Amino acid sequence: MAVVGTVLAGHLQAVSVLETGRRQAATTLETTRDEIAGRRELDRVREQVTRYGELVQSSTRMRILMQRFERLDEKSKRDPAVVGELIEGTDDLAAKANSAAVILQSHKSKAVRENSHGIAFTLPYAAQCLETGMPGSANGYRVDYPSKGLISCVELRKWLEVHEGRLAQEPPAFS
Repeated sequence: MAVVGTVLAGHLQAVSVLETGRRQAATTLETTRDEIAGRRELDRVREQVTRYGELVQSSTRMRILMQRFERLDEKSKRDPAVVGELIEGTDDLAAKANSAAVILQSHKSKAVRENSHGIAFTLPYAAQCLETGMPGSANGYRVDYPSKGLISCVELRKWLEVHEGRLAQEPPAFS
């Protein structure tokens, strides 16, 4: 009988050790999952911060190029070398803004989502504004904007300013 008691006590102790091990493993697994989720969230936030900056930089750079174009004399506005220098890299600006807007569509703020989309949508048309001075363009300093028809590039530049201003009002608190 003593042997049976010893075996039973050993069995109960083994079951207890196994149960403790299972609980510790579950706790460790849960902690690891939380850490991984936290790292993923941190990575997502870092990506949004980076893209937010790229979006604002792209829009600001495009507005500056547009302002430089507007300040040119009429002869320079029709000089392919001058205009070519201005439009160099505008495709990259539009692509960066578009990429940033895609990432920022998961941002918690509706203002960030809407204005990032507005900038990304407007930037390619703003880039076209710089090409309106090229020989063969009959539009003047205007572009054909969807559902608006021919629109003044000055107005388009102002739209970018408005979108940037609304983004600036929304503090870049990313979480």
